[in-house]
Amino acid sequence: MAASPSDNQAVQPEPQTVTIVQISPEKAAAELSMIDVAVAAFGLTGAIMVAAIIAGITAGGLFIWYRSRHAITRIEAQGHQHNLFRTSDPATPSSPGSSTSGGIS
Repeated sequence: MAASPSDNQAVQPEPQTVTIVQISPEKAAAELSMIDVAVAAFGLTGAIMVAAIIAGITAGGLFIWYRSRHAITRIEAQGHQHNLFRTSDPATPSSPGSSTSGGIS
């Protein structure tokens, strides 16, 4: 007994349409200008930049304040005397002709 072609065909359901994007015509989206986009983009970035500027100015001010109160080098600690090997008092300089040893009078 031979099977008829109508017996081999399965019953297929009707195809379903799937909606991926639905556009509602009643409400239009607000347009964004270039200024709006720039303000939104620089919002967080601008806050970080302002915080970095304030931190830099504060650190620079503290460095200058500390530097003006403390001697950094040995020369500054000795009152800016650059001849570190001088043993005589710099207020009484010796003149070249005042030596008594071996000088002609």
